[in-house]
Amino acid sequence: MKITDVGCKHCLFASYCYPSATKSAITQDSFPLKKHTLTLKPREKLCNYGSLYNNFYIVRTGILKAFVQEYLGKERILHFFFAGEILGYEFISTGKAPFNVSSVVETNICTISYANIIELAGDSTHLLKKILSYASYRINYSYYITKSSAEQRVIGFLLEITQRLHCNPDKDSVILPLSRQDIGNHLGLTAETVTRTLRRLYKMGLIQLKGKYVGGLSQLHSLI
Repeated sequence: MKITDVGCKHCLFASYCYPSATKSAITQDSFPLKKHTLTLKPREKLCNYGSLYNNFYIVRTGILKAFVQEYLGKERILHFFFAGEILGYEFISTGKAPFNVSSVVETNICTISYANIIELAGDSTHLLKKILSYASYRINYSYYITKSSAEQRVIGFLLEITQRLHCNPDKDSVILPLSRQDIGNHLGLTAETVTRTLRRLYKMGLIQLKGKYVGGLSQLHSLI
């Protein structure tokens, strides 16, 4: 079976849903993947801070955002989860959500219990290695938040999101799937600062910019 969805194609557990998709795939009869799917409307809540959870949530289509409520109820966005990415590592140590999670756009999600994952990983060293590798990869998410200047934060965000969206083989351009406001909130900047920074990079000839399209990103690596 051919995998066509971007989220499914890059999912850690794709071979268990599509046993004929890869040569090393293991049949579903041998290692049954017990999952169910749900669809969230834009801005619909998936997880509440402090609530108990024992599942992995894999984004099939759409975008999730993880956030906390700060002083006077102000929202601070901590993470985004794009197609093929997994939410749930953050819940393992305490069994509770350390943040709220909601959809940015209409989002389709696959839900798999921790118990099922442990069962699968216990019988497959290949899957265990993939789980650990993904956890290591996740540690390096959002490194750009530590950058001091707005320009470096915006550039770092653009370079990382281009890798994570899997939509452009040459990783040189991206159609931003998020509003300037959400990007700014995540980066600790205002939407106006994000817009000014993008325009400045455009005027310097470092990127192409048209609406949500940002191109020429390969030139930005030296600025980080």
